[in-house]
Amino acid sequence: MRCSWLGCHGSGSRGDARVVNRSWSSRCRGLIVVTGVSCPSVSLCVAVDGLRDVLTSTDPEAGEDRWRVVQLGRVHGFRPSLSGISCPSVSLCVAVDVTGDVLTSSNPTGGAASWTAAYVDRARRAQPTLDGVSCPSVSLCVAVDSAGNVLTSTDPTGGSGRWMRTRVDVGHGLGVELEGVSCPTVSLCVAVSGGRQVIVSTDPTAGATGWLTGSVSGGDGLPLNAVSCASSALCIAAGQDGGLVISTDPAAGARSWVPRPLSPLPLVAVSCASSGW
Repeated sequence: MRCSWLGCHGSGSRGDARVVNRSWSSRCRGLIVVTGVSCPSVSLCVAVDGLRDVLTSTDPEAGEDRWRVVQLGRVHGFRPSLSGISCPSVSLCVAVDVTGDVLTSSNPTGGAASWTAAYVDRARRAQPTLDGVSCPSVSLCVAVDSAGNVLTSTDPTGGSGRWMRTRVDVGHGLGVELEGVSCPTVSLCVAVSGGRQVIVSTDPTAGATGWLTGSVSGGDGLPLNAVSCASSALCIAAGQDGGLVISTDPAAGARSWVPRPLSPLPLVAVSCASSGW
C-alpha cells in the first residue's frame, strides 16, 4: 500500500509530503508549506508548495535526492502560491494558485517550461483564491474558490475560455469560501465550505442547478477544511474541530453525513486511497 499525504509544521500549517510503503517516512520541505500532492501512478508523484515550486519524483520512496524542485514563473508581476494539484494521468497535471490561475502540464517532470498558466478566475472586486482542484479524468477538472464559486472545464488545457464559473448559493443568495473539492468520478463531485456545508453534484458541468448544498451537523459549526472521496460510496471531510464527517452515500446530500470525533487539533487535510483505507 502506498499513499501520499500532507503533514503539519507548527500550528496547523500544511507542511511535509510523505510517502508510505509498509512504514511511514518523511520527505520534508522544512518550513516551506507543501499545499498539495497527487500521484497518478506508483512511479510519479507531483507536489506543489507556497513558493510556487513544483516537486516531482519518479521514485517517491527513494529519498529526498530523488525529488526534483522547479519554480514556476511569475504571473501578475509576482509568484503567487500554488494551492492545489490534481493529476488524472501521468500525462496531465492541473494545479491552481491563489490569484485565480490554472496551471497545466502534459509533461510534469519536464521543468518550468512545461507548465502553462491561464487566468481563469477573474473578479471585478477582490480577487478570489483558488483553494482546490480535482480532475477525475483528463476531460473533466473541477476547482473551487474563496468566493463560493465552482469552476469546471472539459478541456483543462484549453486556456481561460474553456473554464466555466458557477456561483454556489449556500443560503440567502450568499457565497462562502469553498475549502476543497473531490471528484471520484465524472458523475460525482463533493466540495466543502468554511460554513460547514457540503456541496454535491452528480453533473458538475450543469451550472448552479447541478449543485446541492446542505449543512452538516457537529463540530460546533466550525469549518470543513478538506474532503476526499475514495469512491461514489465513501467520502470523508476533515474539520477545524478535529473531527471527521463521513458519508457512504454522498450524492444524497448533507443528511447522509455523520460526524466522528478524532483529534483535539484541527484537521487540515485528508486522503482516501480506497474505501478500505
